[in-house]
Amino acid sequence: SCRMDNVFEQLDAKASCLQRELANSNPTLPQLDLEVVLQLVQFPKLFRPAFGEFIATLPVTISISDRSLVTSRVTGTTSDRRRSADYVGYQCAFKMPDGADCLTWTSIPYVTDTYFTGLAKILAAAGDPSSTANELETQIKTGLKFTFCHHHTEQEKTEQAHSLALPIRHVATRWRTNERRWREVGKTSLEQLARPAGPNGTSRSRRDDSAVWSSSSSSTASDRAERETEGLKEQIRYLREENHRLREEVADLSGRYRHEH
Repeated sequence: SCRMDNVFEQLDAKASCLQRELANSNPTLPQLDLEVVLQLVQFPKLFRPAFGEFIATLPVTISISDRSLVTSRVTGTTSDRRRSADYVGYQCAFKMPDGADCLTWTSIPYVTDTYFTGLAKILAAAGDPSSTANELETQIKTGLKFTFCHHHTEQEKTEQAHSLALPIRHVATRWRTNERRWREVGKTSLEQLARPAGPNGTSRSRRDDSAVWSSSSSSTASDRAERETEGLKEQIRYLREENHRLREEVADLSGRYRHEH
């Protein structure tokens, strides 16, 4: 596993220039790219709470930097280069045959249309408890191919996605297990707090409740699995609702921008 930059901290560090661009009365970017800026500003707010630990352990390199550091290496179409001097750039996640990172950097339109699309697909697959191991691996392969730049052939992208999918699947599986354990700890703590007080006014201990626990043994494993599934589904529902809300916010801001300009 290679060094992993914290994508959330990197976006936080670039938040000031993103916010400055949004507040600019004469924006340097076209309307579509302003919507992209809004998405980048919101990305950490949406995904850090649920997926921060998972992203931090992915065996791929995620690098975001401002343009001033990589001006000589920026590639892409003319439309890709429409940005201010201190805009965010994204480094291709492809690993070269010698193990070095691909040095291709692209700009904001490419970031959201490819890299963040791919990352979102991987996060969605990892957060879906109903997906099988094969389904999870397939979605990871699909997401990874979005993170590779146009300098690599389709065959190269496919081969690298296949080689990375299995280790990423293992990371996702461990992350799911850890998430389930933390939820179980929280649920157990809440259950203990919610138990009625004993004769001396104190909460009953787990030992005092042994009869209750033994009588419900038939529902422990299946109920626990069901609760875990519902917990993950609730996270997914929350992210979908937040995504819908942000889309409405972007549409509203876009409408106001078009009206003002």
